[in-house]
Amino acid sequence: MGLRRWTFTRQLFRIGEVITMAEGAFEGEEPECAGAEAPSALFMCTVCGWTYDEEDGLPEGGIRPGTAWNDIPEDFVCPECGVGKDAFDKIRT
Repeated sequence: MGLRRWTFTRQLFRIGEVITMAEGAFEGEEPECAGAEAPSALFMCTVCGWTYDEEDGLPEGGIRPGTAWNDIPEDFVCPECGVGKDAFDKIRT
């Protein structure tokens, strides 16, 4: 007799969205939530207007997609104009 995985779903409602959550599975396994991802933040250089999107990262600069702004080293400089991280403003959360 093989190991069976029993899964059931339920829907959670929030204003303007439906999230389907799969439950059951194996002990210690996290439920899968569809539509629960937080949008990535966007930061703009106040000198030249270049933007950093957390979702895209900056692969050519060694920063992988999905890297949060807070995880970027403090010595980061704008690839367009060379100013430091302190010259960036968050323009989308």
